[in-house]
Amino acid sequence: MKNTPKYNPRNSALKIKLPILNPQEDYECWYFESILDNGDQIRISVRINETYDLPTTYGVQVEHIENGKIRVISDSFTGHEVEFSNEKLNHKLGNNWFLDLGDHIEIHTEINCTIIDVKFYPEISGFNNRRDGRINQNIPGTKYFSWNIPIPKALVKGFISRDGKKYSIKGIGYFDHFWSNSLPENNVNQLCWGKIFDKDTSIFYTLVSEDDKFMSSKLIVANKENVILKMQGSSYDNTLKAKVLETAKLDGSDIVIPVKILLQHNSYLAQININIELNELNHEVESENHRLGGKRVLRFIGNESYIIKRDGKELSGKIRSLHEIIIF
Repeated sequence: MKNTPKYNPRNSALKIKLPILNPQEDYECWYFESILDNGDQIRISVRINETYDLPTTYGVQVEHIENGKIRVISDSFTGHEVEFSNEKLNHKLGNNWFLDLGDHIEIHTEINCTIIDVKFYPEISGFNNRRDGRINQNIPGTKYFSWNIPIPKALVKGFISRDGKKYSIKGIGYFDHFWSNSLPENNVNQLCWGKIFDKDTSIFYTLVSEDDKFMSSKLIVANKENVILKMQGSSYDNTLKAKVLETAKLDGSDIVIPVKILLQHNSYLAQININIELNELNHEVESENHRLGGKRVLRFIGNESYIIKRDGKELSGKIRSLHEIIIF
């Protein structure tokens, strides 16, 4: 496609070393999400050593939410059945492949007689978190957790073939990538994050709750083609103020989750007000053996409104988007 921003191929490349020498620590995951025009969702993940068992396994998992119902299929492979590239997205696991083809990426899965073939055409340039995606690491740099977003937003086109039927799909795509050689050692109890896609504006945010008190936040805003704002806030830096305006107890438990969130910033550079209301639980997954330690994953459809003023221009809108809360 013409005028498509190029993303950095190395953002999608293999980051850990193979073969894995320490299966208790080294792992990596690529995550592709498609929000289809008809409201369905497809999530495809490629995982290396997610459960840190021996021998090391490699897996592909597909979640297809169709008419409100979820279908989960997966397959695992040995080291002799996989290929990974440390230069770009050129990864193959059995009959599944994930390829950087220059102006777009191609994803192809064949699991349990279901074939999914989609192409992601990037609309916003990807980005790293700090140096080579490092979110945090110890002082010597031997332990780290890294995360980047090779494609924050893409046009998705492709097809699904199942039970002898083949049909076309189209929608919005998102692709992120994380890797690490350590498990989280802090007291994180919840991670709330979401993606808001509205016309020519895209908003990405994260909220981290630690010890039921401490809150850190991050916000990224993009126009049609590029990231225009990046900021974060914490107890040490209130550049971005995150307020939980209302909470609720998760059914049948004492777990308290945010249901109304306000993100604010006010300076000579920009004025930001983003209201998020998580009002419809779309799906819940129990995941006791998740590599990051998350026990439950809640996915919401929310109502959002935003006003962003920068460089004399104003972006505003109201939309319904997808949000996720991971409970540790």
